[in-house]
Amino acid sequence: MPDALHDYAARAARTWVDAWLLSGSTTRGDLLTTLQRGQVIDMWLSHLPADRLIACCWSLDDVAQAAARGVAPMMVLRDLPDPDAALALLAELPQGALIYSHPMYTATTFDADLAAVAAAAGVLPVGGKIAKVSPAKIAAITAATGAGFAFWDGSTRHIADSVAAGAAGVIATPLSWLPDPFPARQNSELQLAFDETQAALDALAARPQRKAYLEQLAFRS
Repeated sequence: MPDALHDYAARAARTWVDAWLLSGSTTRGDLLTTLQRGQVIDMWLSHLPADRLIACCWSLDDVAQAAARGVAPMMVLRDLPDPDAALALLAELPQGALIYSHPMYTATTFDADLAAVAAAAGVLPVGGKIAKVSPAKIAAITAATGAGFAFWDGSTRHIADSVAAGAAGVIATPLSWLPDPFPARQNSELQLAFDETQAALDALAARPQRKAYLEQLAFRS
């Protein structure tokens, strides 16, 4: 791995962030091979313990290699035509697995109805990143799952409202460039930091430009 990536991981390790999501959608982890995603995990394990890492998994092979390294796998819900297909996928995940639900990847997303059915079927994952949901939908999903599911909002646009609705936390893409000084773990300060970077990201045309913008900030000299 390039020295710049090791430097970035070392800086990330010094923050208070609970866990770092690897090979996710922002960095286009889907374009890597399973072997390459495993190499990303190994690089991060040289700087952080396994319990501070989450591996975004684009295939069941990814899930297996993350679990073998003691890193929590987060399976992307992709190309699921109906709830039955979603339940079948959830049944294949190991204990302790997480999910990532985004309507960009699948027509069948993790909503309150699917959550209730999964819980009843005994295939509810322990948590997940759920994107494109309002605080009202967060409340509905957390009511359907109870305490057995850690909901992480995929948006940082309204963290106080998300937490009030039942979210355990947020996936903080706007902090991925590691601003210095790093904001304190306090909602109002975090929201200001999120909003500043998010406004810059929203002004860019598409995902490749936003990815390039975050990389430019993260690997600044």
